[in-house]
Amino acid sequence: MSFKILAIEDEITVLDTIKDILTYAGYEVDSASNGEIGLQKAFDNPPDLILCDIVMPGLDGYQLLQQIKSNPLTSAAGFIFLSARTDVDDVKKGMMLGANDYITKPFTIVQLLERVSAQFEKQDFLYSRESYQIQNSGTFHELSGLGSAALLESHLEHFKRDRDKKIALLVIKIKKINEYKSLLDHNETRLLQKQVLDRIRNNLSEKQRLYYFSTGKYAVLFESPENKAPEILAWDILSAIRNTLHLQHHTLHLTAYIGIAVPSGTNQSENLIDMAEISLERAMDTDQNRYLTYKPEYKKPYHDIQRMDIALSNALGRDEMMLVYQPKFNLMSSRISGFEVLLRWNHPQFGAIPPSRFIPLAEALDFIGEIGDWVIGKAIDQLKVWEFSGEKLYPLTINISERQIKKKEFYQNIQHKLSHADIDVGYIEFDLTESIFIHNPVDLKTILELLRSAGISLSLDDFGMGCSSLAYINNFPFSKIKIDKSYIHDIPLVYHARELVAGIISMAKKIGLKVIAEGVENEQQVEFLHQNKCDEIQGFYYGRPVPAEQLKTTI
Repeated sequence: MSFKILAIEDEITVLDTIKDILTYAGYEVDSASNGEIGLQKAFDNPPDLILCDIVMPGLDGYQLLQQIKSNPLTSAAGFIFLSARTDVDDVKKGMMLGANDYITKPFTIVQLLERVSAQFEKQDFLYSRESYQIQNSGTFHELSGLGSAALLESHLEHFKRDRDKKIALLVIKIKKINEYKSLLDHNETRLLQKQVLDRIRNNLSEKQRLYYFSTGKYAVLFESPENKAPEILAWDILSAIRNTLHLQHHTLHLTAYIGIAVPSGTNQSENLIDMAEISLERAMDTDQNRYLTYKPEYKKPYHDIQRMDIALSNALGRDEMMLVYQPKFNLMSSRISGFEVLLRWNHPQFGAIPPSRFIPLAEALDFIGEIGDWVIGKAIDQLKVWEFSGEKLYPLTINISERQIKKKEFYQNIQHKLSHADIDVGYIEFDLTESIFIHNPVDLKTILELLRSAGISLSLDDFGMGCSSLAYINNFPFSKIKIDKSYIHDIPLVYHARELVAGIISMAKKIGLKVIAEGVENEQQVEFLHQNKCDEIQGFYYGRPVPAEQLKTTI
């Protein structure tokens, strides 16, 4: 069954991108550039789901929704608002008028596909509700029949009162479920979920209960863990999940992480869910298919926010920050073509803190500009060290944040650093993400053109995770795009991923852009990218990020 979607959006580039994404995902998509056209199309050919902007000339999104819901032909259609408005009153108004969901711009491809898929899951359930005899929907997940997080909390309260009972809790997170769901039809999606649940259940005994948290996330309450260590159960579940999964026309590979919590002393079940979640977060910051058992020190880096604020503000002055360099390879020559500069923070008490933790905090504290300037300065200094010692110089790619590049003094600071160092600007490349297009693109274009005219190469990072199109990007002075690693991960296993990556490479070449693939981890991916004439690659297959003093070994 192919669901019909009507997209209504007055920004043509956004509308075209939404249509391309959803069509590629297998949906039947029609579009309209304003509310009046959209309303007429909905009445002429009622869709299953409407995606609609709020602020449009003429008939706005609220008015259109009211007319959709008042017409018997369209009243049953799902309705999702797309808007840059984030005010709670705006969201509440839409929901009161009958909207089913609200997606805030800017959104990524994955977010769009997840929300659309989730809406059709809800509709599919409603259409076949009579076939389900599940009672007490507050304590059971309706589609899987598993106990909910609320039911788990109730069971933990019971064990809290019965201190003679020994328990453990496992929280399981399965990666790629949502991405795969966007590529599968509804029957295949149900089969995928069933196979995943079967693999977990097959490792559980009658004293181990399974609960549903969210898509791809489950919990196991483990009674009498002395009979089988929770770590052994975790390993058995991970081993089962990572085995190749076959669906009708697809071969899928899943990865998973597990956080384990075991109460101690009189703290029989208090905060056990939080403890397992913290362990899960730590496991997800490490290698794939990993489990970790909770330790009190795990809580310190991520949950003592006030101390983290202070620590981050002092990190540069105390020399806790360092740069590492990951090699990039030219696929045609099989030689190193440059290095990406990456930031690491090693705190004397908290230990190694991953960028996924401290970068958002730095942005929230408006400290990202100072950190970014430090990174640029250190990278230029490193080029000078190599030049002075007679080493061969390679271009360095430096990540630039949206807040950083939009500061008034950014361009002047770059000019000053380069002229002071007397370094060839051809060895400097800036990486920017798609989110930079959202606010004041005209001002941004001016800054980018100044940088490009100064000789600095510009590349667009994480391409495919936002909603900008190659045609739109071509209006800006980028010379390269980097395909996001989430798409590279699925090569060569998932047909849709192969087609998508090949298409991006082909279209980029036609408009004169070079293509970099990041996250390359195996020979099959290298061979596919070589066949499709990708220019450069980087990833663990060729080299992990290392400090400058270790680069000689890499080269």
